[in-house]
Amino acid sequence: MPDDVQWASIRPNSNLPVEILAIIGQMIVLHSHLEEALQHIIYALTGIDSATGRTAIRAPRLSDRWTMIEDLAEQRGCTIDALTAENFRYDLGRMSDFRDYLAHGVFYRDASGNVYCRKVRGKWVPPSSNKPVKHAKVPAAYAVTVEETARVCAITEVAYEAARDLHRDIVEQLRAQLV
Repeated sequence: MPDDVQWASIRPNSNLPVEILAIIGQMIVLHSHLEEALQHIIYALTGIDSATGRTAIRAPRLSDRWTMIEDLAEQRGCTIDALTAENFRYDLGRMSDFRDYLAHGVFYRDASGNVYCRKVRGKWVPPSSNKPVKHAKVPAAYAVTVEETARVCAITEVAYEAARDLHRDIVEQLRAQLV
C-alpha cells in the first residue's frame, strides 16, 4: 500500500483495467441477487407477496436479513440446516463489507499500474496503533486484484445458490404445515 507521501501525488482514477471493472461489476450484481434471494425467504416466512414486502419490510442489511430469517423460521416451525446457518452467519457480513468497499471506495492506480481502493467510511486499526480510527481521519487503502475479487464472487455465488435452495426448502416446509 502506498504510504502517505505517495498518496499526496496519486489522484483518484476511474480508468481501471477492464478485468478489474468487470469483476467489480460481477461482485455487485451477485450481491444484489443474494439480497433478493434472502428477501424472498423473508416474504415466504411472513406470508406476504413481494410488493407488500418491499413496502413493509424494506431492505435491511444482509446480516440483519439472516437474523430475521432465523427468527421467523423458528416462529413458523421451520428448520434450517445447522451448517447452512453457520455458513450464512459467517459469510454474509464479510461479503457485504467487501461489496460496500468496492461500491463506495475511491480507486487509485500507482505509477506501476497497481489498483488500490481507499475506504472513506467506517473504522480500522492502523499497523502503528492498537486503537480503531475513522477512515475519514486516517484513510486505509487496499490492493484490488481480480483473483481476490473473484474469490469473493465465488463465495457470493455459492451463498446465492444456497439461499435459493433454502427458499425452496422453507416453502416446502410451510406447505407441509398446511396439510
